[in-house]
Amino acid sequence: MDEDQPQRLIYQANPVVSCRVEGGEEALLYNPDTDDTILINGTGLYIWRYLERPATEEEISAHLMQGYDDLPDPGELLQDIRQFLSDLGDDYLCTEPANDE
Repeated sequence: MDEDQPQRLIYQANPVVSCRVEGGEEALLYNPDTDDTILINGTGLYIWRYLERPATEEEISAHLMQGYDDLPDPGELLQDIRQFLSDLGDDYLCTEPANDE
């Protein structure tokens, strides 16, 4: 792997986090270990449900492209995904290095 590139990660929903759908389009995530909550929108809920299994940013992007028609260009979409994953952080996600062999 090129040492100048950041390491790719595999993301998965933290199994201790509960998800309660609010009004059909939003969801409240709650981590009992940290007593923190975060409200996510419908697209975030779509990603969250997908992250019941491990996935890379690229796999999340491909999943969104299958489920939505009105997405930004692929570069912007990837930035939006990265921001969402960053917002969730370690309280809500488990991560591990992707095996890029």
